[in-house]
Amino acid sequence: MQTLISKILLLLVLLVPKTSLSQNTADLIAEADSLFLSKQYTQSFALYDSLFSVKTYSEAMLLKMAFIQEGLGHPALCLYYLNLYHKTTDDRQVSTKMEELGQKHGLEGYESTDSSHIFHVIQIESLNITRALAAFILLSLAGLIFQKRRKKNIAFPASSLSVFVVILFLFTNWGNGPNQAIVSTDKVYLMSGPSAGSTVIDVLKGGHRLTIYGKKDVWLKVKWRDKDAFIKESNVLPIVI
Repeated sequence: MQTLISKILLLLVLLVPKTSLSQNTADLIAEADSLFLSKQYTQSFALYDSLFSVKTYSEAMLLKMAFIQEGLGHPALCLYYLNLYHKTTDDRQVSTKMEELGQKHGLEGYESTDSSHIFHVIQIESLNITRALAAFILLSLAGLIFQKRRKKNIAFPASSLSVFVVILFLFTNWGNGPNQAIVSTDKVYLMSGPSAGSTVIDVLKGGHRLTIYGKKDVWLKVKWRDKDAFIKESNVLPIVI
């Protein structure tokens, strides 16, 4: 697993273009990278984590954080950062390795299928899809105005405009699908309802990946082995970039 991450890190260093950063941020990244290269992993992770907490990150940084957490024997955190990395890329190799790591530690939620891969690609390309739909809406609107000024039949541009508006609305609200999260610690209770007084369905260890379908107060509604269940929000790490 760490060998795979090391190979991807090397490719990212060679291929990912440099971006303009503030001097302070650039210095922190340089210091963290230097510590990482000298194998002072806990110190480098602390700096990476401080950068990530203010939404400053790169694909390479997320992989390094996963690499460090795996080396420290923390599979849940390793999978968390791998999931964040995977959320920004169409890297099927990492998806396969997450599945293998999940199997190794007896963790659920990492089964990979062709349909899940297609859905993942749609998530990655959501911005481009939204832009394309917006462009079609503008074209349809322009066609509608043009036809109306020429006093011609506006049925086709009007229907096209309506269809694209509906598609954009549906895609904006549901195109990204439900969010997912990683169980952050061991001995986490999964309940039958959104209450501490509900029946305990299972006790989970850290690292399981759950799909979130709703929220009530501090409880998240999830699916566990095809059954509705609830888990405290504080016991998961949302896979959100």
